[in-house]
Amino acid sequence: MMKVELKNCLLKEDHEHAIPYLETYQWEDGSISQLPACCLNTDLGIGEFPSSIKRLIRVDTTNTETQMVSGIYSSELMEVDKGLFFTSFRDIDDLQTDCFFIKGTISEVLTEYLAYTTHLQIPFMQIFGALYKGILDKNILSNNWVPTSVFGPSTNWDGLNLSIKLQDSNLELNNLINNITLDISKIYDWENAISNLQNELRS
Repeated sequence: MMKVELKNCLLKEDHEHAIPYLETYQWEDGSISQLPACCLNTDLGIGEFPSSIKRLIRVDTTNTETQMVSGIYSSELMEVDKGLFFTSFRDIDDLQTDCFFIKGTISEVLTEYLAYTTHLQIPFMQIFGALYKGILDKNILSNNWVPTSVFGPSTNWDGLNLSIKLQDSNLELNNLINNITLDISKIYDWENAISNLQNELRS
């Protein structure tokens, strides 16, 4: 597996970039790739990546109690090309750091992606699996802030809420998710908690 950090243009004076804004990246083995970059001062961010890049997973977090700097963080896993992926874990109001292009297998990249959020102690693979199998409601998790208490204790993250999307999954990722061993009793607890949350949102 090889990875390179996302490039950010830091020019402060007025300037324009072609869209998509591409830069030259050099990998550890010396090979070169033309890949997207971002620019804080012209608001060119990950959202302006070429439409050919597949969004696979997105997790947004907000903390209603601590607000933690901006209070809102976002992480994404994208498929740029065969064997080439993009991972991010960033403050959406700040410079786009902790963002990497990665050459490797989807299994390696998924492990790298999940490493960003291990400190949250939220069972994301279980959640992805339950979403993929239709046990949890994708619409509720995609369109609403869901308290982490739904998925278990998070003593250091009181007030933390999540929004989770699975999009355009590729076959290898589907297989990884489909083969995850699920604790069905736990998933039914999550499903009931989300159902109760859905009823609260409707009332």
